[in-house]
Amino acid sequence: MHLRALGPAGRVSITDVVEPAAAGREVLRDGRYRLHARLADLLAARRPDGVLVAAPTDRHTEIARTALAAGIPVLCEKPAGLAWREIEETGRLAEQRGVAFQVAYWRRFVPSMVALRSASARASSARSCTWCARNGTARPRPRGSGAKAVAPSSTWGCTSSTSSGG
Repeated sequence: MHLRALGPAGRVSITDVVEPAAAGREVLRDGRYRLHARLADLLAARRPDGVLVAAPTDRHTEIARTALAAGIPVLCEKPAGLAWREIEETGRLAEQRGVAFQVAYWRRFVPSMVALRSASARASSARSCTWCARNGTARPRPRGSGAKAVAPSSTWGCTSSTSSGG
């Protein structure tokens, strides 16, 4: 999903992909990317401008810390770790190294969240209300209506950005 989202954006050049699964590397073996089984293999071969961590959540901390320790900026998919302590320690490592470490949280661009923000701005001047967001739709519910706030379902990806950490 990330390759499909970033590739056509034109602001990011994807040069290398780390894919531990041999079957995954085989699918990507069309010559567009240099493929690596481990991040250590990529770092031994070259120094990328940045690393996007889009792996199973339990691997985020390890991958981010490896790149940060090498002085490489990291954009990590949410969540950046399984525990606050992990995330805080990773943030401290980034600070110590003077390297950008950003957690990708792009829900503000999901259409239902844009609609929610817009409706919230309109409603906040008119009345108090809670919000219900479910299955990609968002609508106001008057306070006391018993509505539960539910995170919308969506497909995760990322927006393209420059490698300046933003």
